[in-house]
Amino acid sequence: MLKIKADKMKDLEKFKLEYHREQRNIYEHYSYVTKGDFCNDELHLCVWCHNREIKAFDREGHDLLFDLITSGMVEKVVEDE
Repeated sequence: MLKIKADKMKDLEKFKLEYHREQRNIYEHYSYVTKGDFCNDELHLCVWCHNREIKAFDREGHDLLFDLITSGMVEKVVEDE
């Protein structure tokens, strides 16, 4: 599993990810969202603060994930089963 390094969470804003505090049963997270067709928001990438997990939703999100990896912000974590 890929996660953001614990000491790099605050640096996500340098990559156009916006911080969102916890509200209405949605965990605290960072996300990269753009305006889509008909003013609908398109979510491309999300990083959850409580576990630092990364979720990319489309090509633009995967491109951003690649940028995060090449900048040394991502670590591979092996979970015990």
